[in-house]
Amino acid sequence: MASHDGAHSIPLAQAYLDLKAAYDTVPINGMLSKLAAKACPAPIFQVVQALFTNEYSKVAVNDLGSEDAT
Repeated sequence: MASHDGAHSIPLAQAYLDLKAAYDTVPINGMLSKLAAKACPAPIFQVVQALFTNEYSKVAVNDLGSEDAT
């Protein structure tokens, strides 16, 4: 996609991220227990655990950033 202003073409980028569906509806401890019960390899288990525990969000545009949100 591109936006046009006369003779110049300006690249346009869009991103959509649905964090509510990804993080709020899965019982994290239950998911981790099932991964452990299925003998999930330790490095993969650790990555998944890191993604879902002690996470926070921050938005930055140019040099301005939001407060951390949990």
